[in-house]
Amino acid sequence: MGALPSRIQKGESGGCGVTPAEFAPGLEGVFYDLPDPVYRQAPGVSNSMRKHVCANGNDPGSPAHYQVYLKDPSRLTKPMLMGRLVHGAILQPDEPLPAIAIQPTERAAVAGDSAVKQKKVGVGEMIPWHNGSKVCKEWNAAQELAGNSILTQGEYDNLCGIVKSIAAHPAASAALKSGHAEVSLFKRLWRNIEDRQRVILRKARLDWVTPGNAIVDIKTTTDARRDQFGDTMYKLQYYVQAAYYLDIWNDLHPAQPKEVFVFIAVEKKPPYAVNVLEVHQNAIAAGREQYMRDLNILMTCEETESWPAYGEDISGVDLPQYAYRKEAGQFTTPSDT
Repeated sequence: MGALPSRIQKGESGGCGVTPAEFAPGLEGVFYDLPDPVYRQAPGVSNSMRKHVCANGNDPGSPAHYQVYLKDPSRLTKPMLMGRLVHGAILQPDEPLPAIAIQPTERAAVAGDSAVKQKKVGVGEMIPWHNGSKVCKEWNAAQELAGNSILTQGEYDNLCGIVKSIAAHPAASAALKSGHAEVSLFKRLWRNIEDRQRVILRKARLDWVTPGNAIVDIKTTTDARRDQFGDTMYKLQYYVQAAYYLDIWNDLHPAQPKEVFVFIAVEKKPPYAVNVLEVHQNAIAAGREQYMRDLNILMTCEETESWPAYGEDISGVDLPQYAYRKEAGQFTTPSDT
């Protein structure tokens, strides 16, 4: 993997296929300038949607959970917002970021503040910012109404630190030197299940498509060391994402397939350490097996109009094997009893 930058960037024609003239819901193809809201509202099953079907993921999942998610998609959380801001600042530097409002660390006291009533401070004196106070709530509400994303000064500093760190990293900056950002893909998958042909529309939005042999994805993380990120990659199913994205791309580009999936892992806090990691082919194969299983479940549920949860029978439960190892001397494994 020492020659990773050249493997990422070398390519004769960019390897990005042909962009259809216009997007329409349900249309298959590759779209380079599709606005994010349009992509999110378009029909199709994304990898993030698929995860809600998976019972062995980091969060509860089943066909029943998937149905609930479709009816009430998750709100934009602060980690999700930070991730989008990082992606925008790094991958589309010429595009304006969503309006950002830096939350003050202190404010002027008003007559209704408890500290003023208790005569600890006078009206107009500066007191620490507290989101529970009426003044702070009104400020937050006004920013949200104006369409601004609220960040603390620390969060904004972290955003800037992450962007600068990736730009300064040789392999990361080489991977992002040329290519296309935020590429939207739509492609149907046909499967023969129980002697019946079924179909499902997949969709994906790729962080970065290089002119070489790779697709690149940026992940913010608490620990970018290889082994620790590998653990995160398993728990959060990033390896399934790698297979999902590669397969949709290659199904749309059979003459120009890509074989490499690269994560640029960057830590969220100083020193904003960066690690550029190529996903092992064994992990991609495991991810393919997982997403195929999940899509098969979805196609069966759609045909039968049945969306079960965890089953209707009684099943056994035991401690995980690591618990027996951790508590050696206190517990014995079932095989030793």
